[in-house]
Amino acid sequence: MCLFFTVYNKVQSKKNSDSVYVRAMIDHVSEKDGELSFRKDDLLHIEDTMYNGQPGVWYAWIISDEGKKIKGGTIPSKDR
Repeated sequence: MCLFFTVYNKVQSKKNSDSVYVRAMIDHVSEKDGELSFRKDDLLHIEDTMYNGQPGVWYAWIISDEGKKIKGGTIPSKDR
């Protein structure tokens, strides 16, 4: 059990925990300030999979067809 918390704390202390590109499979409408709304088939760059050290909160950017970041915000890691 101690090893789990050691590894978890190490990951949590990193500035960014992960970075990956994904294609949205659903529409998501933001529910609060700072959240990102996106549509099915939008290309998203998930920049941080533990935003502000919170599991389940990702920071993502919508990526344009030209590969540029359009708009960023937090998204849930799964549809709630």
